[in-house]
Amino acid sequence: MIDYRELDRYLAFRYPHRKRLRALAVKTLLPVRWLSRPAPHAEPVDVLLLQPHAAAGRRHGGIRRGLAERGLTVEEAIMPTVSELLADRKLSAPANGWKQVPRHWHLQAAHAAWLMARYRPRLVVTFMDDTFLTPFLHEALQASGAKLVNMAHTIYFPNLDFSMCDVDWLFVFGQRSLDNLASAPIRYGSCRAVAVGSPYLADPAPSAATPVRDPDGPPRLLWMGQYLHPARKDTLLADLSSLAHFLSRNPHYKVAVRLHPLDRGETREYLETLAPRVRWLEADAPLPDVVDAFDIVLGSFSAGLIDAAARGKPVIAFSGSGLVEALGLQDVGLPVVDGPEALAAAVSEIAGDYERAHRAALRLAGQHYQYLGDATGHIVGLMQALVEGRDIGALGLPIRELAHKMDCSMRRT
Repeated sequence: MIDYRELDRYLAFRYPHRKRLRALAVKTLLPVRWLSRPAPHAEPVDVLLLQPHAAAGRRHGGIRRGLAERGLTVEEAIMPTVSELLADRKLSAPANGWKQVPRHWHLQAAHAAWLMARYRPRLVVTFMDDTFLTPFLHEALQASGAKLVNMAHTIYFPNLDFSMCDVDWLFVFGQRSLDNLASAPIRYGSCRAVAVGSPYLADPAPSAATPVRDPDGPPRLLWMGQYLHPARKDTLLADLSSLAHFLSRNPHYKVAVRLHPLDRGETREYLETLAPRVRWLEADAPLPDVVDAFDIVLGSFSAGLIDAAARGKPVIAFSGSGLVEALGLQDVGLPVVDGPEALAAAVSEIAGDYERAHRAALRLAGQHYQYLGDATGHIVGLMQALVEGRDIGALGLPIRELAHKMDCSMRRT
């Protein structure tokens, strides 16, 4: 059973007072009970993949294909917005009835019930940092004996991201994430976190040999685009401004910008007039195919920098967001910069000793990933084991037990 007192405490940690009260007021007034209806009948599936958005679904195509190749039935659903939920009426009565659920949680409880009735899965895999749907999914699945897995490119930030742990298994990519998650002051629920590798990398894994680059020319630079989240927009635009000033003062460098899958033109609108010589790359091509054509990868803050490092590419990050410390670049001797002058010095330093920077990149990736090659097949095998009822804890992978934890002394950041 869901402990609603603890869930409300967690909600208070997650959101500032005014925003929380507004959301509670709206959701309490929603006629969820009257809009609910039985889910349409369908054959049960082995695995339901719940995606936060369509772009995430494209990234996980390898997992979907791998599961199907092993004979498992797979369905995929994109998480709807509140308005879409209400309009499409993807809401059903909770198994234990409405009276057991506080009114401000009716929406999550009803959508979880609809999903379970619609798909009747043996395993649900989510790809979301945090969502209040999770406890309701977990409760509904426990009644049927099915399992819930969340798989995330988990780098613990100095806030509450990845603190929703009410799942059976949390699939993370490497040891650093396990260590950071274990030290987090806030966790709702409990789970076992296991390092499984990354499905985003491409085989073969990079060799220890230094990648070939033209020693007579300037290094080829790639800027790793980041989604312009409103809370980080000012910092990101300041870093893009630094990039533009760096290019204007160092015209011998050529830079390509790979846009983030969720970018709707904001980055290009801001940067194009400041840096007209930038070459623009869309987000459709797989990241490894993109980074292999460059020598150094730059970014404001992006987990994609770790993907680039796993290809042996030296990376440079900006320090302005306050989140870059979670990446650990400085721990291995890679630069973190704060402006165009520091960026120019960092590029020059890496170009001057590229072999050292290449080795540092691989050390960085080794902290974040269990494997430096594509782990999709391995991950699919773990999911199949869960569908079949086998305990993946017996497979010898690095695991951390994460218990429910509410440190009331923590200040919200």
